[in-house]
Amino acid sequence: MKLKIYLTKLLYNLSIFNRIKWNKTYPEDKKIHIYKNIKYSENYGRKSKLDIFVAEEASENQPVIIHIHGGGWTVGDKKDVLGYCRYLATKGYTTVAINYNLAPKTAHPDQEQNVLEAIKWIYENIEKYKGDAKNIILSGDSGGAYLAAVVATVCTNETYAKLYDLVRPEYADFIKGMILFYGVYDFRTAVHSEFPLLDISYNAFLGTVDVDNNMDLMNEASVIDYITENFPKSIVISSEIDPLHNSQSVGFVKKAKQIGINVTDVFFDQTYTDAQHGFLYDYKRTCTKESMSSILKFLENNE
Repeated sequence: MKLKIYLTKLLYNLSIFNRIKWNKTYPEDKKIHIYKNIKYSENYGRKSKLDIFVAEEASENQPVIIHIHGGGWTVGDKKDVLGYCRYLATKGYTTVAINYNLAPKTAHPDQEQNVLEAIKWIYENIEKYKGDAKNIILSGDSGGAYLAAVVATVCTNETYAKLYDLVRPEYADFIKGMILFYGVYDFRTAVHSEFPLLDISYNAFLGTVDVDNNMDLMNEASVIDYITENFPKSIVISSEIDPLHNSQSVGFVKKAKQIGINVTDVFFDQTYTDAQHGFLYDYKRTCTKESMSSILKFLENNE
C-alpha cells in the first residue's frame, strides 16, 4: 500500500502542466493581489499555509470564501484552485485557498483538526485583507468538500464537536454558506462506488478499506450522520457520470432536505460528458461555467 500511495503522489506531481493550463482558463477582468504562503499554524507540518486573493479595488468587509482543495486526502495543493479563487475574488469576495497536511502522515482525525486551525486563523486575521470575519462561506471539492462539511458540522452540532475534543469554535455562528463539489460524506457507502484508487484514499486517511470490520471508525468519520437542521445554507454540485454521485452528493442532499437544511443541488446529467470528477479546475467545460453561474446566484441570495 505504501508503494501505491507513493505512485499516486507521483502521478499527481506529473499532472502539474494540466493544472497550470486549467487555471488559466478562468476569466479575470480585475487585477488581483495574492498574499502567498501565509503560515497559519506551527502544528502538523510545513503545509500549514494559505493564500489570500483580493481584488485591488476591493471594498472593506467583503464576504470571505475559503476553499479546501481535494485529492483524496493524500494529494492536492492550494495552487490547484488558483483560477477558481482568482475568479471569485473578481466578483467581490476575499478568497482564501488553504493547504493542509496530507495523509498518510496526517490522517483522520488530525487532518480535520489541521483544517479547523486554518479556519481559526482566517477568522482572527481576515479583516486585514478586507474580509468580513462574520460572513464566511466554506468551499471544498472532493475530499475537501468532506473537510468543509466537517468544519460546518463541528460548528453546528456539539455532539459531533466532542468527537474531535473541541468546544464550539468562536467563529461557529459566522459560517454562512457552503459550496460543496462532488464530495464524500459517507464512508460506508463510498467504498462501493468503484471510484478509481479509492482504496488508496481509505487506507491513507482512515488506515483501512475494510468497512465491515471497522464500522465504529466508518460511522465516526461519516459526517452525514451528524449534520443537523443548523447546518449552513448549501449548494451541492456533482455529475451523474461521477461514480461518487449517487451515494454521496445525492445521498447528502436527500438527508439535508429531510432534516430541513436549505440546500440547492446542481446535478449534471449524463449528457454533460465533460463533467468528470474534478471538473471545477477547468473553466472551459460547460458544466464548470454553469456551476460558476449557479454559485454566484447562490452567493447573491446569501448576502
